[in-house]
Amino acid sequence: MNKTFIVDMTSPVIAVDWNQADGSLDNDYELTDFFNWSASDASGIQSVDWRIWKNGGSLWATDWSSDIGTSGTGYDVTTSDADVTDSTQSYILYVRATDNTGNKVNQSITFKIDRTAPILNITIDESSLYGASVDISGNCSDSVSGIDSSSIEISYDTNSTMNITWGEFSVVDSPGLDWSDTHIFQKTGNYAIRARVSDIAGNTYEGSIGVIEDFSVDIGDIIAVGQWVEGGISSAWRTGQHSGTNYHYTHDGIVRSGQELALNVTTLGSSDGWMRREGLAISNDNDIFSAWVYPVSSCEIFGMEISDGTSQLVLKFGGTQSGFGETKNLATSLVIGAWNHIMLDLDHEWATYGLGARGDTDGISIIADCESTPAGKVEAYLDDIFVYSIDSSRQIDVEADKPSISLVIEPASGDYGVDSFDINWTVTDTNYDHSYANVTDPIGGLLFTLTENTSLTPENISLAGIYSITAYAEDTIGNSNVTFLTFTIFNYQPSISLMIEPLSGYYGVDSFDLNWTITDVNLDSTYANISYPNGSLMYTLLENTTLTSENLSVAGIYSVVVYANDTLGLDNITSSTFTVTDQPPSITLLSPMNNSGDIDGDVIFSFRVDDFTGIRNCSLAVDRTVVRTNDSVSVGAQMNMSMASLGLGRHNWSIGCYDLADLMNTSAQRTLSVIKAISFGGDLTDLSTVDMQNIPNFFIRRVGYGMINFTAAIDLSEGLNLDGALTIIANAVSLDSISAPALNHSADITLYGLGFIEWPLVEKDGTLCLPPACNLLDYSAGTLLFNVSGFSNYSASDNSELVIFDANGPMGGDTNRTTGKQLKFFANYTNRISGNPVEGAGDWCNISFNPGVTLSMPYNSTSEMYEYNRSFMLSGNYSYNVSCDGTSSGHEPLNGTDYAEVPDNQLYIDVSTSAPAFEQGEAGTITTSIETSLGRPIGATVYSDAIFINETNIFGSGYLVRWWDPSWGIREPYLITENGFDDLSEFQINVTLDTAAAIADGRMRSDCADIRVVNSTNDEIPFYLEDSLSVGCGSERAILWVQVPSVPSGSTEMIYVYYNNSAASTPASDKMETFNYSVLTPTQYIVSQRMDT
Repeated sequence: MNKTFIVDMTSPVIAVDWNQADGSLDNDYELTDFFNWSASDASGIQSVDWRIWKNGGSLWATDWSSDIGTSGTGYDVTTSDADVTDSTQSYILYVRATDNTGNKVNQSITFKIDRTAPILNITIDESSLYGASVDISGNCSDSVSGIDSSSIEISYDTNSTMNITWGEFSVVDSPGLDWSDTHIFQKTGNYAIRARVSDIAGNTYEGSIGVIEDFSVDIGDIIAVGQWVEGGISSAWRTGQHSGTNYHYTHDGIVRSGQELALNVTTLGSSDGWMRREGLAISNDNDIFSAWVYPVSSCEIFGMEISDGTSQLVLKFGGTQSGFGETKNLATSLVIGAWNHIMLDLDHEWATYGLGARGDTDGISIIADCESTPAGKVEAYLDDIFVYSIDSSRQIDVEADKPSISLVIEPASGDYGVDSFDINWTVTDTNYDHSYANVTDPIGGLLFTLTENTSLTPENISLAGIYSITAYAEDTIGNSNVTFLTFTIFNYQPSISLMIEPLSGYYGVDSFDLNWTITDVNLDSTYANISYPNGSLMYTLLENTTLTSENLSVAGIYSVVVYANDTLGLDNITSSTFTVTDQPPSITLLSPMNNSGDIDGDVIFSFRVDDFTGIRNCSLAVDRTVVRTNDSVSVGAQMNMSMASLGLGRHNWSIGCYDLADLMNTSAQRTLSVIKAISFGGDLTDLSTVDMQNIPNFFIRRVGYGMINFTAAIDLSEGLNLDGALTIIANAVSLDSISAPALNHSADITLYGLGFIEWPLVEKDGTLCLPPACNLLDYSAGTLLFNVSGFSNYSASDNSELVIFDANGPMGGDTNRTTGKQLKFFANYTNRISGNPVEGAGDWCNISFNPGVTLSMPYNSTSEMYEYNRSFMLSGNYSYNVSCDGTSSGHEPLNGTDYAEVPDNQLYIDVSTSAPAFEQGEAGTITTSIETSLGRPIGATVYSDAIFINETNIFGSGYLVRWWDPSWGIREPYLITENGFDDLSEFQINVTLDTAAAIADGRMRSDCADIRVVNSTNDEIPFYLEDSLSVGCGSERAILWVQVPSVPSGSTEMIYVYYNNSAASTPASDKMETFNYSVLTPTQYIVSQRMDT
């Protein structure tokens, strides 16, 4: 009986966080002791338990609280409100999860409870109301967890926000935060100012205050615009027009209700050296206002005075004001007097009312210490209903400087009860009046107000935390400034250093040293709890200890928690774990995958190892031999080992690892097959992803030349030198199926970059290849796709064939057409498969002579060739070219070039005798009969193919055997005589050749591949060249066996041995064919030259 079971030795995974409404675990303080937990495990969660420790030791609850499931919310029900209001207490939450197989895991969190909201104060400067801006200040503090953030918001009317200033101020780590802001209002109405503050635990508090702002201009229905005209003594503002003898001025204005508002827009004339001046005056009655005129040479500023008889609004700009008959000293500051609550909201505030500039007409002028700046737009509001505006040409920029404060605190931080702090500030202002500094403690309370530099000693400082120093300064003009800095006083918890050696070990063997040290000048007590892997308490230790194998009863992860507190009530906790293991390393092989392949032998082996204790080293074994070792292995991470130049063939590999407990494990074994295919640049099937024993659709490609795609599954698991076996070049794919039998299967072959116009044909080993061996599939844009049943050498060729000749040539019958006689030219243009002539509608052949024009060759249905006749007046060799086009019937157009030999008609030569055997080009004597119209010649040179004879004797008659193939340069004749009175057929004779001399002289190829044997009718007959060193190719007595087709009884037969053709690279020697008989022959026939032993 078989049973299946699962072993789970992995502890659950547990996560704990605080309820979102209570904050997060990024600080020690929380609002409540509510928390969320989640747990997961492969075998499922059996239970989740928790308990809370108070003040570093005592339990809130005597029993564990429990729950079941994968997530939930925890809260200790025994806790009363009084237990959690004391912010000085710290608590430790322990959460333990148990899976369905009994594995346990613990998580602990230290926290404090803060339910007290921060304190917030917000005030405004009442004196700044009814102005263009309001000063707002505030203070917030929190004595428990401290301030986290604060913000301020200003809203207009019924919560419709307008011109909001909103954002978080800088957060400091101590309780207490001062801030201030100035807000510019731009519209009359009701405003609400709201501030918000949050402490680190998440408690918040908000406060708000209301403000009413009035921007109205209450001067009645009064507007007038006038013009200032420069006129020396009589310069003045007027309405209407006026002229005099010494000057001329004009006033254009608008007067409403008899009241006057005067504004100069332009000024005229400056020849008398007086300054221009521009100004604005507003009056509530008809009182005369004045404007002053000043010499250019003095630094004086134009001003004006407005009076309603009871109060004044005076615009004053620094300097001494001199005019006609009077001098007034003005203050250096800008003073705006209250006059019927007048409030003008202007782009450039009050400074835009007084303008001054030199008499020149361009740019900005600076006269001594007086400065003028470009003007903006001046707007005056009349009861918030009508708006009147002008563009002025100049503006004086008047702005008073604030006092400059430099505040330094040394040091910036220190230890509680130890360090002192120096507080120094300096103020820079020509009109300095007074300064002071406020010192605020960490909870926001005012500790001191200082009027001079001071040192704060430990006796002055009662709390640890962040103190703030705010320095204020004011001058006699009323300008003020403020700056602040902070310093920190640290009160440290006990510092715990826990060391466990080793962190992991082997069950039943290793011991573990537990050592901890506490650093605290006020240390009170310390202890350590050791827990089993299931979470239950093992020991409570008061001193450093060594745990031996006798103490450790189970394998797993043990936890150590160390507690410490001091006499000041500060405590601390730290924890660590150590592992006792009885499991060896777990090894996972990543790549290469099993039974995959590689194309260059440079391989990266990847794996991952998991272990409780850590890994000492891992080794790579290839073909059961260790070839690499890595001493720096990371647990749980992908690791790589590489090997270069791995040989062709099938290899096995594995990984073995030792852990820190000296436990060893070896992975399963994988197989990798290496082939060599570097020359193809990786343009082939990715062998790292396939099973090398069964590769579907295996393809190999050489870009721009060709591709092979095997249609059947291929087995390359034993390796292959593809670089040596396969060649893909232009219009050729060659595969040596003998050295690569694994690839001798059917495949689709693609040839790129072909120049054929019509569908080409496929050649195998230089011979036309037809179905079923070769099947054309597609041809377009120079790309041919065809299928083959097996492999050899494949290429594409024309689907038509063209043979051209003339009647004087051998193919034309050697008619010896001489000068003056018609000579016929032939073009045999045929379909290469059927041999039929290409002569359909639209098919044609043309002939041209060099030099000459193109002439049509009519088709002759009797000869089934294209023909053309012409005669030549002079003897000689005539070159001609024939072009044929059969594209209309799907045939490839072809052309060929040849020459016709035309002899003189006075010479007739008759060869009447045979010649002895000789080499091509060798001189010899033959018997000929020569007649000419002038009688018998004394001597003549006769050409027969490539043989020439210098003939001086003429006698007899006979025959001459024509040369078999002009590509072969030498032939040797052998005469065979039958003396046995038997008719011989398929009879073997041996011929001895001196191949050593022929090869040395360059007359024969070094591999003897150019040897051919023909009979007297120029038919090629089989032969076999011995392959031993003594009588084979390259020896002085090479034995050549020749099968003679027939020798009748008592007769002779001539055979010829040809060689001297360097292009003949394919040997014709064939042992089987030479000793093969078509019919059973008598026993005396030779079947072999020797007996095999």
